[in-house]
Amino acid sequence: MFNICSILRNNQHWLEEEFLPLAYAIDRKYDNNKYYFYENDSHDDTRKTIQRYFVDSEKIMDGELLFEDNNTTHHPRNESVDRIEHLANCRNKLLSMRPFDQNNEWTVMIDSDMIVDSTIFDEFICSDKPANAVAIGCNGKNKSPCQHHEFCYHYYDTFALVDIAGEWLYKDFICTCNHFKDKQSRELWKKKQLVPVCSAFGGMMFYKTDAINNENINYDTMTIDDRVVSEHVYFSSQLGLLGGIYIDPRLIIVNSE
Repeated sequence: MFNICSILRNNQHWLEEEFLPLAYAIDRKYDNNKYYFYENDSHDDTRKTIQRYFVDSEKIMDGELLFEDNNTTHHPRNESVDRIEHLANCRNKLLSMRPFDQNNEWTVMIDSDMIVDSTIFDEFICSDKPANAVAIGCNGKNKSPCQHHEFCYHYYDTFALVDIAGEWLYKDFICTCNHFKDKQSRELWKKKQLVPVCSAFGGMMFYKTDAINNENINYDTMTIDDRVVSEHVYFSSQLGLLGGIYIDPRLIIVNSE
């Protein structure tokens, strides 16, 4: 049913506490899931945990592992060119495991700081999807101050977000539930309907497998208004040539940080 992919480094706790229960739940509901991991020089038992449950002869779930011991460059959590180049490189390492299993219609990318309930897969399966959709992103749950000093949940990954009007929304980000400048997009978000975008990620995204298996699609750096943007913006600019990219406000995940 699904290919599920993640990039890991020192994520033993997340694997044991969050990902394994998720994988067990998914495998109980859906057949033929396949897991893909790129593991980058962990100092804990991340690699052993993956091998035990997904790779070795006594594995419980079907997976593949690509690992390295020397790709450990670290950069601050901001929009520096070095950081974006490093993230693009890691994501391309994961893509080097292509082709993902073509028998599974959707390939899911999950960042290793997300808390995901298995019901999100049920909601995704049951939801109506545009015929042209090649990517549908989740709505990261994160609090920001709104009017009257209250808090509300908003789409948090604005660094990767370019709305259908072509506006990179991070450049003049305001803490609000509804970031979009395009009027129709604002109305769709308000009604919790699929919002078409030029770029998004949000920590977890469903990609059509036949689209993401296209080897011409990769991650890289690019700039907008002389500022470096997320590696997802370049990736989406290539993916969008194959079909529509959307955010589904109803697919709620939680950033654990």
